[in-house]
Amino acid sequence: MAGVWIKTESNPTLKRNKIFDGRDGGICIFNGGKGVLEENDIFRNAQAGVLISTQSHPMLRRNRIFDGFAAGVEITNNATATLEDNQIFNNRFGGLCLASGVQPIARCKYSH
Repeated sequence: MAGVWIKTESNPTLKRNKIFDGRDGGICIFNGGKGVLEENDIFRNAQAGVLISTQSHPMLRRNRIFDGFAAGVEITNNATATLEDNQIFNNRFGGLCLASGVQPIARCKYSH
């Protein structure tokens, strides 16, 4: 279903992968999952490109998340994320979908 599951306080590094055409989310992070997602292409997934939920807090840096059939990045259920220099575009339900009270940390090195 999902291209990658990160669960139960796992803390992997995913770098320079292509995660696409999944029947669920591209990357799903649950149950206190962390991790560094860097320079990945995440595209054409049926659900969110990256779904972050249940007390998870990953770092997303310089990813391209695009052409998804839902939101590019969805953060819900007491989760958060650090987002740095990602390109999130052309997703059916917008780039960033946040549940009530969710406040991700956004860092941008470049002014646009």
